[in-house]
Amino acid sequence: MSTITYNHENTFKYKKGGVDHFIKEDIKDGEYVTFKFIKRVGDKSDDSKLYSINAKEVSKGKYSVRENKG
Repeated sequence: MSTITYNHENTFKYKKGGVDHFIKEDIKDGEYVTFKFIKRVGDKSDDSKLYSINAKEVSKGKYSVRENKG
């Protein structure tokens, strides 16, 4: 059973100059550390404006990181 020691979640949605902005942060520290960051500027259907990075500890001292740029 895993126990969460620290948890941070934050989501921003706003319009700037008529353009939608979305930012999400998620960090969890428990048995294993994980974090996610997602940023999209523009319409949801336009994935070219999407940036995300996900990282997780798969075992003690070993990590998996995935980055997506549009």
